[in-house]
Order: sequence, then C-alpha cells, then structure tokens
Amino acid sequence: MKKGGYWLKGKDVYYTLIVDIGFHSHIRYLIRNHSAFQISKKNIEKTYAKHKEKMGFEGRAREELIKAALAKGWIRVRHQLSPYDHWIIQCDDISQRKPVISAFLNWRFKNQKNGDYEPVEMEDMKGTKIKYEYCKDTQKDFAKPFDKLKITVLRFMDDVNI
Repeated sequence: MKKGGYWLKGKDVYYTLIVDIGFHSHIRYLIRNHSAFQISKKNIEKTYAKHKEKMGFEGRAREELIKAALAKGWIRVRHQLSPYDHWIIQCDDISQRKPVISAFLNWRFKNQKNGDYEPVEMEDMKGTKIKYEYCKDTQKDFAKPFDKLKITVLRFMDDVNI
C-alpha cells in the first residue's frame, strides 16, 4: 500500500469529515486551511518565528501546531513505511474520538483501502497508546458506526467548510 495521510474531524455523532491529504504533509494542509483548524495565519507565523523555523518546516513549530489541531478535536492519521509498514492515529482523547475513528476505519474497510494485516497504532495527548497487530483486529473495538452516518471525503486541494 502507498504511503498517505488523513485529517479527520467529527462534527457530531452522525457526521465525519475525512480529508485525504495523500502524499502531502499534514502541516502544509493545516497551513493552507488554517481557519478550518481554528488557528490564525498570524498564530502560525508567530509559532514558526518562535522556533526560528521556515514556514512549513517539519520541526518544533509543526509539532506545536499539530498538537493545537488535535486539542481542537482533529485527528491525524498517517501511514508510515519505516521502520515497518504501519498506520498511526493521533488525537486528543481516543475514547472521546472513538466514533470518528470508527467511521474512518469502517470507511477504509468498506472501500478496501486497508489491508487486513496492516498494524495500527493509536495514541492520544493523555498518554494512552493502543496497538493492533492487524488492522482487522480494530473491528472488535471500533464497531460499525450508526447507519445514518454521513461521511464527506475531501482531497488535499479541496477547501474545508466546517
């Protein structure tokens, strides 16, 4: 499977936004759509200046801004190929974001975008870490969401309207 990434956001229990950023970086998408993340352009510039980094650089400023997005309910999903092929899901609170994570995982299974045997790691800002040896094992803990669930899938160049 190709390396890729996603941003996820739940508006309510019936609506999940999935942004497929593909091979682009999470921070570039955040900068491009900063208002959807409720982070001002000025705050982004100040954060990069504080760390003496160039805008879009993958360093300390990026980590700070991604944590700010997670604290606002966004979920970061990335496909890592090194040191081994696996998926990482990061959020502020796994138990609180479970409906959105479930919607995402079920969307991936339904659209055959996940291999059953890809490992999945989840971590939150509270220090909770959950590892699944196989992606298919997540289905027992992350059940199928409501039938009336609406999922919107956007791509990197699409504007986010939340």
